[in-house]
Amino acid sequence: FGPGNPDLLTILGDKKLAEADVIFYDDLLDKNFLEKYKAEKIYVGKRKDKHSFEQAEINKLLLSAAKTGKKVVRLKGGDPMIFAHGREEIDYLQSNFVETEVVPGISAGIAAAALTKIPLTHRSVSASVAFVTGHSDTTKLPKTDTVVIYMGGSNIRSIAKNAIHSGRNPETPVLLVSSVSTPKQQEFYSTLNELSQSEEKYPTPVVIIVGEVVALKDKPNLEIRKNKYLITGTSTEHFKQLGDIVHQPLIEIQPIFPNLELETALKSLNNLDWLIFTSRYSVQFFFETLETQGKDVRILSNLKIASVGKITSQELRKYGIIPDLQPEDESSEGLLNSFQTNKIQPSKVLIPRSDIGLAVLPEGLKSLGFNVQTISMYYNVFPEKLQPIDLSTISHIVFSSPSCVTNFLKLYGAFPIDKEFIFRGKETEKRFNELNRINSTAKIN
Repeated sequence: FGPGNPDLLTILGDKKLAEADVIFYDDLLDKNFLEKYKAEKIYVGKRKDKHSFEQAEINKLLLSAAKTGKKVVRLKGGDPMIFAHGREEIDYLQSNFVETEVVPGISAGIAAAALTKIPLTHRSVSASVAFVTGHSDTTKLPKTDTVVIYMGGSNIRSIAKNAIHSGRNPETPVLLVSSVSTPKQQEFYSTLNELSQSEEKYPTPVVIIVGEVVALKDKPNLEIRKNKYLITGTSTEHFKQLGDIVHQPLIEIQPIFPNLELETALKSLNNLDWLIFTSRYSVQFFFETLETQGKDVRILSNLKIASVGKITSQELRKYGIIPDLQPEDESSEGLLNSFQTNKIQPSKVLIPRSDIGLAVLPEGLKSLGFNVQTISMYYNVFPEKLQPIDLSTISHIVFSSPSCVTNFLKLYGAFPIDKEFIFRGKETEKRFNELNRINSTAKIN
């Protein structure tokens, strides 16, 4: 049927409705429009928390009508194969030997884009688009340039928070379109950051478009420029979803090898209770040393293992290890809080880490009664012959560690005031705030 406006009904759809003996129709349709068809009309619509029939009941109604020899039309809003239980109904009917035919419709997400003149893809802005449901407040957006969210009105604040936490630019523009294609259609423009903090309730049903394409609404084509991100860490692997990136590593990792301190510790692992990894490099160099000693993961069978976050956990999985503890807040403070909230009893802990690792975690664990040993696994150094690059085209700077912040200031002398900054971890943001305040004070004095 389309997103709600009767004029968007296809010619084939109109033909099938005219031939029908019974029409089972959904919500969001103009039921007055159906009066011109001779068929019996049965409402089976479903809205949030208001279902006239459950899906299993609808399946049975369709089958019952078809078994009497009637021509049955199951009329849906949008397109029957996009978030519309279309395949469920087909499977049920076909398993009961009822022939089915599907007539394509216009999905609300496609209609919202067309009616607002916002392309879901654009040669210079977006090369990919995904359609997702927003039923859950834990919904996470896929890493496409543009995302169209259905049924997400009541969860938009949580969805926006999750998107930012997963690495999307907080200033990503967002369009919310309610009652798409009907006289009641309304458009609301915002950003992920604004939505993550707002308590505003938007009229439903609403389709939500997230992506830089939304900015095309008010800007001529030539004015649109994709954001460009400067990645300052050692790898761009986990930032590719941002789009246009420039990589200038501001730290260099040099393994400590041979590592006599670690080799000694490996001989007494049976005396430990916890092994805590705070970076993927500590994981990598730990297991490389383990291998040189003729040992493998079996030597860790009596230990509990903690990881500071997802990237570190991904590295652990390469060695067949799923950590026993990983905080939602991916930082040293988050890991420390996890030990407290999970009421883990004080015990012996080994933390292999960088030579300039922060004191937050080991000192925090010591204050809780843990016996903590730290071992330097690698040197975190300022890269040789590093030169500043032209930042004029950079819109965002991504700092993946406190060292990146320190080295940026060392290289560039100041933090640009016309850039947006993205931080991985609270300690990284804390370092930035401290150095930025000190640098600003020095300039004033």
